[in-house]
Amino acid sequence: MATKIKSVNVPGKGAGEYLDLTVLSFSLFPSSISLYWAIKAESISTDTEGVEVVSVGATLTEGNLSVPEAIVSTWGTDDSVIADWAIEELGLEKA
Repeated sequence: MATKIKSVNVPGKGAGEYLDLTVLSFSLFPSSISLYWAIKAESISTDTEGVEVVSVGATLTEGNLSVPEAIVSTWGTDDSVIADWAIEELGLEKA
């Protein structure tokens, strides 16, 4: 899942515009989970009709976070719980 964030400078690589998150595999009743994150650029291209198309671009930086049990237990089916936690943990802001 990619979330639009306020632009962040990734030294030597450019402006990050998206935070992409992937929950890595975990047991049925986890005390914590691993979360892969990647800050990605914005890609702007033009389609065959000359219309500008904006999409998620190249990975600028990446890493893993350990999501604590308190966040895992409130997660349920609302992925925004994980996204909001990761954004705060990484010191980013939603766009």
